[in-house]
Amino acid sequence: MKRIAFVLGAVGLWAAFAAPPEPPNTLSAKEKSEGWILLFDGKTLNGWTPSSNSAEWKVEDGAIVMHSDKGGNLFTNDTFDNFELQIEFRTTPDVNSGIYLRYTPRPYNPATKGQPKPKGKGQGMPGYEINIRDSDVRPVHDSPGGFDTGSLVGVLKAEKVQIVPGQWNRFDITAQGDHFIVIYNGKKILDGHDAKFASGKIGLQWAHPELVTGKKIEFRNIKIRRLS
Repeated sequence: MKRIAFVLGAVGLWAAFAAPPEPPNTLSAKEKSEGWILLFDGKTLNGWTPSSNSAEWKVEDGAIVMHSDKGGNLFTNDTFDNFELQIEFRTTPDVNSGIYLRYTPRPYNPATKGQPKPKGKGQGMPGYEINIRDSDVRPVHDSPGGFDTGSLVGVLKAEKVQIVPGQWNRFDITAQGDHFIVIYNGKKILDGHDAKFASGKIGLQWAHPELVTGKKIEFRNIKIRRLS
């Protein structure tokens, strides 16, 4: 009995002195030593540039927020080729959003009210997009069907998952050469290959919000580590 009490006491003592979790939008000493960098400082949009036709992206309560019935994109100033990316988002399942990878934004063309697509076959997308959408909640009529949350739109379909509303959902994304791995809330949902795009910007997307008005999305803990 004394031994059990001693063990329980030791566990309680360890818990009392265990290191607390890192606050949002910070790097631990271990992460810094491993080469991780923050893409979002939790306070400003330094290092990011909105697309010129976008609604306004803001920083609120330590998150990058888009709350508008107008669409828009936000891109890093830097480009990345091979990397590991961590990012958290919070929204509702009826949105159409996403995370751009290796993306090259096109100049805004007011005559076409958006980013013009090149002639020829295909989506005309100048990079990859990790989708944030749930077609069970939002019927597919504004993006290709079957490419739900975690999928590379038009390229690789992820295992079916759901956006958990009201909580922070997390992506761990690896892009190395033509190999892509997506882990969503701790579960691997995509592991595939594609070699269309080798380098580009990281971006945040907010698409066709006028179809479901009054919605928003938040992003935080955006961290990246370059790979060789």
